[in-house]
Amino acid sequence: MQSDRNPERGPMASDVSLSCSCGAVRGVLLAVTPGNSSRLSCMCDDCQIYAHFLGRAADILDASGGTDLSYTTQSRVRIAHGSHLLRAVKLTDTGILRVYSGCCHTPVAHVPSPKLAFVGIPHAFTQYGSVPAERDRLFGPLIHRLQGRFCHGELPAGAHLSTPLHLQLGASVRLFWDTLRGLHKPSPFHDGNTPKVAPRVLAASELEQLRQHVPTPSPLAQPRFARSCS
Repeated sequence: MQSDRNPERGPMASDVSLSCSCGAVRGVLLAVTPGNSSRLSCMCDDCQIYAHFLGRAADILDASGGTDLSYTTQSRVRIAHGSHLLRAVKLTDTGILRVYSGCCHTPVAHVPSPKLAFVGIPHAFTQYGSVPAERDRLFGPLIHRLQGRFCHGELPAGAHLSTPLHLQLGASVRLFWDTLRGLHKPSPFHDGNTPKVAPRVLAASELEQLRQHVPTPSPLAQPRFARSCS
């Protein structure tokens, strides 16, 4: 099992600073390479609802309604300052844990489970300089645009209406391997199986009100595998 104090490093690895918009919550994402960050854009209704819940949709979502995320392991994430300011929400009882800063409502992490290595870091929480190309150098290019049935306007070239089965299977293999290696620990978001910040679960009425901001997909655009993040 890999030591959680010494994440794998290659010649291209960089530690990337993490910060909320106001700077009160800060941390670091360790040993980032274009190969281990798996950067993608998710246009699903849940990610869009979350951005509107935070009141930061204009800052978080791109022109197509996508959230730019880098998927990494919990063991690579460190919150060094302001952990007492972290807040959490679930869109439903069974939804993923979505952590954000209570000070300025910056999205911090999408955490599906304390038992899984996988965590999504929104690029709104990363600090990569003012040059857009620096994001590509550190995290690699955006390789997939998913859940395009909720897209704003014209579907971007190469975007998928949902998450294709072959991508789900590939991600599952990597998730299993990273979890087997123990890369879900240490976690800045859980003590054992308990979230460090008790999440608020949105009421059905609030969820429905926020959903009004999300485009209704055409019945013709319903894919075979139509899962959102939740």
